[in-house]
Amino acid sequence: MEIIRELKPKGVFIIPKDVRDQVQIRERDKLAVSVKGRYILIRKQEDPKEWLQKFLRFRKKGKSMTLLELKKIEEESYDLS
Repeated sequence: MEIIRELKPKGVFIIPKDVRDQVQIRERDKLAVSVKGRYILIRKQEDPKEWLQKFLRFRKKGKSMTLLELKKIEEESYDLS
C-alpha cells in the first residue's frame, strides 16, 4: 500500500487513520523513527514492560524458542536503562 501525503509546515506528517488502525497506533503512543539510506522508517515503540510481560507469558508456557524468534527479540530490544 502506498499513500502520498504532503509534508506540512514544521515537518508535520499525518499518518492516515486506516494505516494507524492497521498497525494499532493510538493517540499518545510513542513512535520510533530511523533512517535507512533514503528511507524513513516509522514503527510503534512498544512499552518495555508490556513487551517483557508478553515474553514472560511465552516462556511460562514452556515453549522453546527458535533462533529466528531470538533474532526478532534482539531486533526489537529496548534500552531499559
